[in-house]
Amino acid sequence: MRGNEYTQIWNTKGIVEFDHHRGYISSVITDDDIIVIKSAEAGFFDCKVRVGEFVRKGKKIARILDTGSGELVVDITAPEDGIIFFIQSNPLAFANSQLMLMIR
Repeated sequence: MRGNEYTQIWNTKGIVEFDHHRGYISSVITDDDIIVIKSAEAGFFDCKVRVGEFVRKGKKIARILDTGSGELVVDITAPEDGIIFFIQSNPLAFANSQLMLMIR
């Protein structure tokens, strides 16, 4: 190991504080860690969050609007605390379709 790897390991273990920008601390994500967020109704999909954003349970993250009138059909809230890591790009949502994926 070179000196740089030592400082990264010591930083990770909290032995030293060293600001480095090489690599990421990673973890394995399983199917149990993923929450699928679906729409109960069809309409225009108006997303209120971005990929990578941390959201708290109950936060309004999207809404479905009526395609004819533009009126609110349903608000979609975060089912748990987590990070949004996928958002569909299609502006139309179909009933029971996957809109977002979230990591617990």
